[in-house]
Amino acid sequence: MSEPSPDPCPLIGIVKNPNGSITRDSTRFPRVPATPVPSPQNPFVVTKDITVRHSNSTVDFTLYDDFCNLMARELNVVVASPSYRLAPEHRLRRLTPTDSTLEVY
Repeated sequence: MSEPSPDPCPLIGIVKNPNGSITRDSTRFPRVPATPVPSPQNPFVVTKDITVRHSNSTVDFTLYDDFCNLMARELNVVVASPSYRLAPEHRLRRLTPTDSTLEVY
């Protein structure tokens, strides 16, 4: 019989929670506190607590994408879609081909 495959979660930086959801491993991804206004020491950098887009499938529905793009462009703001189903924190996340390793065991 073949050996069981190792758990891929530590390799890709995620943690399985007791409720079945998964989150990013906070020890591997440093957190930077949000700064609402530029500081005198660094007037050009303002950090916000936002989800980084890590693929081309960032929205569930094209209509929302078009609307969010229009708002961001016209209002000169950053728009975050809370129903982003590729985020590791999403309880019912949509699987991509790279996520197939999580479904193998």
